[in-house]
Amino acid sequence: MKIRDILLVAGAAAFVGLTTTAATAVVIAETEPNNSKANANTVGPITLANLDQITGTTNSATTDPDYFRIRTSVATPGIYLHTLSTTVLTSLSIRGVNHGFVAGDVDFTNAGAGRSSIKYYTVGASSDNFVRVARTSGSGAQTYTVTMNTVQVVPTAAGTFNGPITIDPALVGDSELFLYDSNFNLVAANDNRAFGDGRALLNNLALANGTYYVAVGSGDSAANRSYSSDPLDPFFSGQGTGFTPRVLDPFTGENPAILASTLARPENLGRSASDYSIRFNGGSLLAPTNGINQAMEMAFFSFEVIPAPSSAALLGLGALALGRRRR
Repeated sequence: MKIRDILLVAGAAAFVGLTTTAATAVVIAETEPNNSKANANTVGPITLANLDQITGTTNSATTDPDYFRIRTSVATPGIYLHTLSTTVLTSLSIRGVNHGFVAGDVDFTNAGAGRSSIKYYTVGASSDNFVRVARTSGSGAQTYTVTMNTVQVVPTAAGTFNGPITIDPALVGDSELFLYDSNFNLVAANDNRAFGDGRALLNNLALANGTYYVAVGSGDSAANRSYSSDPLDPFFSGQGTGFTPRVLDPFTGENPAILASTLARPENLGRSASDYSIRFNGGSLLAPTNGINQAMEMAFFSFEVIPAPSSAALLGLGALALGRRRR
């Protein structure tokens, strides 16, 4: 955990109980009342690094859930998979918002009868989400412990390209594509609009030279920021994940150069890696190497855009090849 994160958590002591179990982990105790998003335990907010925990007690599945605004703690900007897990008889959910409409308390992860773990990604630096903990059913005091597990995702290298880029996935029926630049800013996205069959498409994009990252999801995946590449076809104008990216943090005064984004896939379905294969410019399908073997996971790819060879360079290569043939 970074010094800044330790200071943030230490500053939370006036509002939430805090104890340390090891040099690399902290345990944060809930404080009441926190039974809605409006009064969620949020102190800067609660920053969780890998293996950090939250403890609490929930008394009813309907009237006494516990809400937390959780910020992930990561060392360097990148792509990270975060898994929150809770103990038995309690369930977790990410609470969403309605982009472009009103802030809501949508169960983005569709926890249903109860989910003991939820997964989401941060793309860039750390990012915030509202998380709800509740009894799976019934009433009566039920203690719980929520543990954060964070791993960095290595995207599948897709190669180099020049000229306009077209990206489409193998998954037909319900797929989403997200495109980030080298600074992890969301620059393009598409959701179920290309062919009328539910398949996403990023078509004929003119991209500047540099590194790009592609996320592939299914089952109404969404980001914590809305994006539209077509004014007539708003991208994810409905629900999104819990908290918009930080430009100026009201608690710390930070103005980070990199705007983090949360990505989450709510559907509770396992998928194979081949479902998340994608092709560039009509080429062969490329399967991800970074997993996709459990519910709520997504696939990530990286690629480079390089300058197209100039006409002079092409003429030079042609002359070189001709000279070799004459020898």
